[in-house]
Amino acid sequence: LEDAFGRACVSCSKSEFPMTTANFYAQHILKHATEPVQLKQTTYKKLSNFLRFKVQEGIVTVKADKGDPMAHVTSIHRGHVTLKSYRQEAAKNNKTLTKNNNKKKKMALVNLYRIPHHFVSLYHLDSDDVKATKAKSPERQGTGMLTAPEARAILETYISAHNLVDTIMAPEDVKVDGPMCDTLYKTKKPHYPTEVSRKDLATTWLDHMEPAYALVEMPGSKITLLQKGNPPKVLVEVSMRSGRKFITRIRGLEVYGVNAEHFAKDVAKRFACSVSVDMEAADGRPALPKGCAEVTTQGNLAQELKALLLGDERLTSHGGAKDSDYCLPKNVISVTLKRGVPGKKK
Repeated sequence: LEDAFGRACVSCSKSEFPMTTANFYAQHILKHATEPVQLKQTTYKKLSNFLRFKVQEGIVTVKADKGDPMAHVTSIHRGHVTLKSYRQEAAKNNKTLTKNNNKKKKMALVNLYRIPHHFVSLYHLDSDDVKATKAKSPERQGTGMLTAPEARAILETYISAHNLVDTIMAPEDVKVDGPMCDTLYKTKKPHYPTEVSRKDLATTWLDHMEPAYALVEMPGSKITLLQKGNPPKVLVEVSMRSGRKFITRIRGLEVYGVNAEHFAKDVAKRFACSVSVDMEAADGRPALPKGCAEVTTQGNLAQELKALLLGDERLTSHGGAKDSDYCLPKNVISVTLKRGVPGKKK
């Protein structure tokens, strides 16, 4: 108990106080315990007795509320002499953690493009270029999944082969020919443009490609997943129950390699809340894809779960999001607050 308390004191920031003694115990002391803490087997018997002793030592200050003299911990004297060894231990661990975090693998989401079949025949495109046969990454070779520069290069090759640019008078403009009218500007019929800027044409070209995406492990640029279509979202939804209580539901974890069962156990431990895992959607909820689950937690934990999944503890002040093992790509998490759910501050 003493060691867990000492480590908790030096790990907390000033901005986290005041906090209830219950939260301090559940989110910080228990988190830093190397073995299960049995309060009743200590000489203190109760948390309030333990904290009263620490107040007398001058390590913490507390505030009474509703008859409980130990209701809130208001501050911690981190410079106290009894915390010196814990400060040194924390500094050493932070140095090691920083070093390891620099090596920690992260996941990036890369948008890819597939050229539609009718484009290939209309533009008489090279099949090897369209199939990405010469792609730098072996995982993409022959898949037809192109990066944006590769897709634009195919367009530039077509423009050059058909002399659609007046390199002297208007090098930044491209003449619009028949295939372009039929595929890129069909909605403007019968008022087709005769010339467009190179930049606008490249944007329109990409907009008419079929979407695909890749999950890339960084550093190393190792592709772990290639899929057609748009990248799916991890959906986080907070709704209100009776008595202004909230529940948070999250689905779509499996696509990004997160096991729902393991995630639920981790969330329950980090945030000291009740968590359940459902393989079938509740009544009135959209059906779950085969093999996917929905995780449900008590309380409004939208911001905390987002911080945990992105591996960015700066998004929340809750200590449970620290030292995350997850590293989902940015912009894949979609948060929805249902009617009656207030937004939470960081």
